[in-house]
Order: sequence, then structure tokens, then C-alpha cells
Amino acid sequence: MEQLSKDRTDYIRDNINKKTVREIAKELGIEKRVVEKYVKKIKRETAARDHAPKDKRINFISHIFPKLSPKAQVFWQVIFIFVLALIVRLVYIKALHNTYFFAPFKGGYDDYMFDMWAQEILKGNWLGNPAIYIYRMPLYVYFLSLVYFVLGHSYWALYLLQSFIGALTCVIVYAIASLLFNRTVGLVAGAVNALYGIFLFYNGMVVGETLALFTTCSAFLFLSVFQKKEKLYYLFLSGIFIGLSALLRGNMLVVLPLLILWLAAFFRKNRIIKIVSYVLILAAAVLLAISPIIVRNYVCEKDFVPISALGGLNLYIGNAFGADGKYRAIEGVGGNPEEMIAGSVRIAEKDVGRSLKPSEVSNYWMNQTLRSIKEHRGSYLMPLIARKFMLFWNAYELPDIWDYYFFRQYVPVLQFPLFGFSVIAAFGLVGMYLGWARKRDLSLLYLFIVGYLASLLLFFITSRYRMQVVPFLTIFGAYAIVNIGTVFKEDKRRAMVCVIILIAALMFSHIPVRKVSFETSHNSLGILLKRDGRVKEAVEEYNKAIEIAPKYPTPYYNLGVLYVDMEEYDKALAYFKKALGLDPGFGAAREMIEKIKDQEGIE
Repeated sequence: MEQLSKDRTDYIRDNINKKTVREIAKELGIEKRVVEKYVKKIKRETAARDHAPKDKRINFISHIFPKLSPKAQVFWQVIFIFVLALIVRLVYIKALHNTYFFAPFKGGYDDYMFDMWAQEILKGNWLGNPAIYIYRMPLYVYFLSLVYFVLGHSYWALYLLQSFIGALTCVIVYAIASLLFNRTVGLVAGAVNALYGIFLFYNGMVVGETLALFTTCSAFLFLSVFQKKEKLYYLFLSGIFIGLSALLRGNMLVVLPLLILWLAAFFRKNRIIKIVSYVLILAAAVLLAISPIIVRNYVCEKDFVPISALGGLNLYIGNAFGADGKYRAIEGVGGNPEEMIAGSVRIAEKDVGRSLKPSEVSNYWMNQTLRSIKEHRGSYLMPLIARKFMLFWNAYELPDIWDYYFFRQYVPVLQFPLFGFSVIAAFGLVGMYLGWARKRDLSLLYLFIVGYLASLLLFFITSRYRMQVVPFLTIFGAYAIVNIGTVFKEDKRRAMVCVIILIAALMFSHIPVRKVSFETSHNSLGILLKRDGRVKEAVEEYNKAIEIAPKYPTPYYNLGVLYVDMEEYDKALAYFKKALGLDPGFGAAREMIEKIKDQEGIE
């Protein structure tokens, strides 16, 4: 009989009672007679096992620990993954509490903005300031306000809840991997997710990444169950979670059309009317999930904005001439989110010559992106996309709010041997190769990875955005880890290909990239130290930021604010002027200069 690899024999065993021999042979790409011979072998083994004499000897270990039933095994595996993930997250939160990074700092970044917005909602301002909030992803702030309403304005309570959600997400990953492969793969995938450093890092922030992971994985789980059972309520629930995920991370709107195409392709043997009904149910569920935000945006601005009006600006940041694949500040727009939004609106309205609705502002920046590409005849576009592709697979965790590597200096838990992206990605690619024999059954898993990669290539790369694809890479990676030994024994050619993929992926992920220096992190730490009354240390941190990046305007501004509090107005004025000189669009610095001049009678 032709030699069959373990993944193929496992597939035959799992599907022999569900599909015909012809279907199995076609999906595995092997001859029908090979499958028939292996099926006969299975039947002989089953018959021999049924008639074998029972071994009456009792091993003392099995006497103390009786053999668990399959349901009991699943239960204890779920408990193990959940407890492991929860303990690691709680240890991290406790270590974080002993630093200055526990609470959002008053720097105007996403965590602080979400925190302030949630408190406004609790005061009755349900819609928020439309000039700012129509440009932000909205779901997390309503989740945050609910947490504050029930548990009080407590970061401890929030992080504990996010730890619980993060641990539950690891269990969902276990369920997905068990459904697509087996429980051993599920156990490995769940454990890797429990011990991925970036998941811990964002678990202790007032941002929606942990919740987004939960909604994305839930959407995938329900869609995977629907793939096997074709029960419409699973499809509907998947659509709901896809919509919720889109309200936390807009990339899911790019993946959604691919999911619709997948539905049509995977169920192509069904009647057309049935396929159309599947598509309509999925689309209706997504629309139901996002419709409250569509209504909110229309009530605020009389403008149709499905989720957020920041898409055009993000497209410009990631694709206009001068983009390097990472987030970058646009000249005259501003640094933190509030200034960035206000600056982008100001520039757009000044250029157009009239007041613009949020959707028009987004369209303006989209058109500016297209104009930039046209002016340069797209000459920079392919190298830019290649660079984004490289950054996506790179081991380096590109920072967003805080820098992961800066945090590691202050939070010892992050110095533990946690899993990094390069190892997950390398084994994930090996698993994608090994799983190709079952490409139809695993098509949804492939699609999520490729679709999410495509959605990031449209904009720019950061670890905060990339982390949403990690659970799906870990599933393939776990499949590779569990089966690599068998592959080496049974198929030397495939084993050699796996080694080549692994080495190539590890080398590719370690291509040197220009790492983000710590100037923004030192500046932010200075804010936290000032807030704690440690003024001298705050000045030291601001000066460290200036030493690293002399043309970075924000630490000059913050030194100005510090000297205003100390009533040393001459020094404050000098620092504000320096900040404004470096960034003429720095509105806050201009306002402080005018305020000091009015107060001190300076011309």
C-alpha cells in the first residue's frame, strides 16, 4: 500500500463515516484505491480490537488516575488552557501595577481618549463629541463605559475583566484548532496564545485589542461550525461577531467580501438560492451589529459613516509618497489622535475652501492618496507594498501607544521566555504547507490569514494591528509542531521542505529593520512622573527624549507646561516657541504662547 502521512490517515479516519471514498481521495489528491486499502485496514484493526481478550492487570497509576473519557479530557484541557492564560495575565497585571504605566497618561493617546470618553458617557453624553469620536473605532468605549458603570472607574477591575476575556479567547482558539484538526493541536495552540508576549502587553491597556481578539476568534469559530453543520444560526452568530469585530478593528470590513466569496465557493454544489440566502444572512447579521453606530453617526453629523471616518487619512499615512510601511506623523496634522483628527479636518477644509462633513474629510485624504500615486506614476508603490509585507512577517513588534521593548525594561514579566512573533509565524507557515493537502476543509483558515494580511497592506503595519492574525497562525503552527515528527519518519521529501520553510521564514523575519527609538516612550514616562509629582525625574525623561530626537516637538511642549506650573514663564515660553518652530501646526503650543504673552504683557 502507498505510504500515507499521518495528517492524511487522520483525515481519512475523521471523515470515513461522513464522506465517500471518492470524495476523500479527491480532496487528498490521491488515488481512490489507496483510500480503499486504508479503509479496509481500519476495519480489520477495529474488528481485532473488538475481539481481543481484556487485560485484567491493573496498573497502579491507572488505579489512582482512571482513564478519562473524551468529554473529561476536553474539560481538563479547557481548564488547563484557561487557568494558564489567566494566571499569566494576572501576574502581568500585578507587575504592571508596580510601575507608572498602570493608568492611561494624560497625553491624548487612544487609551486616555477612550478613558475620558467612557466617563463622558456615564455623565449622560452618549454620543460624545462628534468632531472627534466619529473618527474613532466606537465599540470599545461603550464596553468601557459599561464596565465603569458596573464596577466603578477602576483600572484593576478593567484589566481583570480583560484578563478573563483574554483567557477565554485562548479557549476559543483551542476549540477552533480541535474542530479543524484534533485536541492535541488545540492544546498546543491554546497554550501558545496564553504565552504570547504582545497579548499580555495590550491586555494591560485601556484599548480594545483584547476584546477585538475575542470577537474575531468567536466569529471564526461560529463560521467553522457552520462550515461543518450548515446550521443557519451559526452563520448568523458569526455575522454578529464579524460586525462587532469591525467596530473594534476596521480591517474586518476588508475581510468581509472575501468571506462572502468563500461562502459562494465552498458551498457551490448547493442550489443558487441557498447560497444567496447564506450570503444575505451573513450580511444582515453584520449590518445588524454595526447599525447602531451608523445611526449614531448620522444623528451626530447627518452624514453616512458606517463605522469611522478615519479611513481616508489612514490610507494617506500608509500609501502617500514618503510612506515607509509604518505609522508616521503627517506634517501639520499633529501627533496625538485628537490633534491628528483636528489637523486633518483643518487641512482638508482649508484646501477645499468650505466646511466638510466627516465622510468628505475621509474622501479628501483618499483622493490625496490617489493623487500622490498618480503624480509619481505609482513608481514607489510596489516597493512600498513589498516593505509592508516584510514588516508584517518581521520579528520586530512595531510600537503604537507604548513600545513593547521599552516596557520590558520596567515590567519583568515581559522578560520571561514568552513566545514571539517570528517563531509563531515560522511554524505557522510550515503548518500552512502541511495542511495544503486539506486545503478545502482548511480554506477558511487560509482565507483569514491572507485576507487580514491584505487589509494591513492597504494601510500600515503595527504590532497592535498585526496581533489579530496571530491566533490563526498559531493554529497552523501547532499543527506543524504536533505532526513534524511523523512527517520526518514517513516522508523525507516533505520533511526537507518543512525545514527549508522554517529556516527561510526565521531568516526573513529577522531582516534588519529600522527600529523605533524610545523618544515617545521617554516623553510619555515624563508625563507620568510629572503627574506623580516627581518633577526632576520628569525633566530628565523629557531631556532623554530630546537627546534621542532633537526635532521631536512634544517634549519641548511638555517642558513648557512643566515650567508654567512652576511659574517660570520665560523658560516655558522658550520651550513652547521651540515646539511651534518644529511643528507649525502645533495648535496647543501656539495657544500657550498667546496665553503667556497676554498674562505677562509680552508683545
